[in-house]
Amino acid sequence: MTRKQAHITTAVKDVDLVIEAKTKGWQMILDIALAIGMQQTEHTLWFGVQYVNKKGHRKWIKDNRYVLDHRLDKRKKPLQFALRVKVFPEIFSKVDDRIAQVLIYRQLREHIEKGELNCPQDKIEVLTKLAEDDNIEGYMNAARNLEEYGKMYFKLTRADGARVDLTVNHSGITVSCRNENSAITFEEIQVTKTGKTSVCITKAGQASKAIKYKTEKPRSCKKVVEAIESYLEVYRQTRNVHEGSVSKDNETMYSSDTVPEGEAMVREDSSLERPEEVEVTLNDSSEHTGYRVDVP
Repeated sequence: MTRKQAHITTAVKDVDLVIEAKTKGWQMILDIALAIGMQQTEHTLWFGVQYVNKKGHRKWIKDNRYVLDHRLDKRKKPLQFALRVKVFPEIFSKVDDRIAQVLIYRQLREHIEKGELNCPQDKIEVLTKLAEDDNIEGYMNAARNLEEYGKMYFKLTRADGARVDLTVNHSGITVSCRNENSAITFEEIQVTKTGKTSVCITKAGQASKAIKYKTEKPRSCKKVVEAIESYLEVYRQTRNVHEGSVSKDNETMYSSDTVPEGEAMVREDSSLERPEEVEVTLNDSSEHTGYRVDVP
């Protein structure tokens, strides 16, 4: 049976694990959480496990896929991974596990100090003082008021050349174009990955036009999809959007975790009439602004 040694870096201490052939992503996260002393393992929902593939791109381990089925760089022995925050909590005080608090705080501080999250100078001074005093909760509460906290930004251009800004946040998606804003909450959202280089975002249950994003590279499309799915998962778990509990193994019915990279995944209500599509092109040369979850 295939098994591999793995080395995982975290913001508190490094961990060495044995990855079995049947170890899934969610099991790996739990093993890491227990190894670093996390007591309240429900807080693993904020985190993900990253790896760097042979092309040098950072990727996320999928929860419901076997870890060793990912396109890992198996030339490295042991295999190299990192535990990272995927979504920062909307309300930090609800994170009642000390290890989880420290992981979240240290990564946020890293983003701010590297300039990956826009922070005015007066706020930097306040945050620096809180960090010096080792006031984690005070730091997080102050950082939460930053405009870009808990958001991911994607810059797009439409076929007519108009700039489109798509923002993913704790409550849903906002699309801004020519001083007009439209929002889709996570209660309404329907995400359809229709191919290697496109993703449609629609309001479920409505006959309004879908927005279709096109990219030249599958990787760019996946960034948008992964961001939406990560925030949607946190929303679903923290607000009990779906009745009853759903096990990790059953989540594949509405997740792209088990879909091989580059293949199509469709999540939709078959009872709905397929809406008309509007094509939008993602500018691959532009970087995300504001908070980024360590994607190249």
